[in-house]
Amino acid sequence: MNADHRTSMAAVPSIPGRPSWRFLLSHALHPNSVEWFTAWRMGLTAGAAGCVGYAVGGGHTYWAILTATIVINQWRDRVTTTRRAIDRAGGTALGLFVFWFLSILHLSTWWTVVAVVLCMIGHYLTFAVNYALTLVFITPMALLAIGASGTNAVVTEVTVDRLVDTLIGAGAAVAVTWATGRFFPRRLVRAQSIRTVAAIDALDAHTDTGNHFAQSTLRYHAELQYELTHHQSILNRAVADDPNLTEVAAEEQLVADRGYETLAHAWISAPQSSLDRTAKNADPHSQIS
Repeated sequence: MNADHRTSMAAVPSIPGRPSWRFLLSHALHPNSVEWFTAWRMGLTAGAAGCVGYAVGGGHTYWAILTATIVINQWRDRVTTTRRAIDRAGGTALGLFVFWFLSILHLSTWWTVVAVVLCMIGHYLTFAVNYALTLVFITPMALLAIGASGTNAVVTEVTVDRLVDTLIGAGAAVAVTWATGRFFPRRLVRAQSIRTVAAIDALDAHTDTGNHFAQSTLRYHAELQYELTHHQSILNRAVADDPNLTEVAAEEQLVADRGYETLAHAWISAPQSSLDRTAKNADPHSQIS
């Protein structure tokens, strides 16, 4: 009985692991995709931080742009992004104090190298523990490395520029996050729901033809699985960003349930005679009878 079961399962083709790169690219470039939403928000934040940094007149405006894009480089809810910006600013400020203290010691080149290595070790040890604490090590590591490479920047000037640009970048990230975090999550949920329903209908249509395990049908399997995964991920993040979206969560869950039912139906509704013929052809013992 177990042998027959293994033979039948071996005869069923494996579903592709992921959709084609064309599908993934078109999905990412959709105006209401998470990838596109994240990309244009990063661009807007970087531009705002750069303009403010340039207007302030600091000599390292790129630090403000770098801080802004690091804080907002993923779609997080508004509260989480705000906390991340505060951690970035606070950790950088403490790290600048460490940098200033080490600078007034006038370390030799080799002692500077030792300090950089120790900061690097501290960074790796604290990376998964606390973001602000990690910045306490990253900031002096980066600035000491610049000094060790021969850049003759005045310590006070570098410290002030780094602090001001960090505050500008963190502030720009928080401002853009709160300005876009109320309207766009709802659009993302709606757009993903439409794509998921379309993928469900496409697989339903191909399943109804009876070609359950044709390569084209398997491709629709993979695409629906991809859409369902994104559907749940987007819904969770959108609700965290805008709690008012809990009102549509139950409705979207029905869409997900229908999608998984369609996947199950596509696997179990194949004509039994077709499966039997496939299993017989795959069984080497069937030729000896």
